[in-house]
Amino acid sequence: MLFALFVPFVLFVLFVLFALFVLLVLLVLFVLFVLFVLFVLFVLITKYYSGDHIKKQEMSDECGTAGEMKNTYRVLLGTREGKRLSGRLRRG
Repeated sequence: MLFALFVPFVLFVLFVLFALFVLLVLLVLFVLFVLFVLFVLFVLITKYYSGDHIKKQEMSDECGTAGEMKNTYRVLLGTREGKRLSGRLRRG
């Protein structure tokens, strides 16, 4: 009779331990997933917003002023923007 009461108790304890083990595994998987997402975000941020990227943007601004200098020179000379050569173009 005592053995018949002991078996359900042992099964209940085993079920609770198994449920706790499953919850622990799910928690570890969730933590690993969060760390992976943070790592991917860190890699993307450092890839697209690194110091080299900022330097390239600054250099492109400096190169972009060459067009403004060209336009200033054109205005000082008094030539129109859409001026074309008169006559036929010779192609050799």
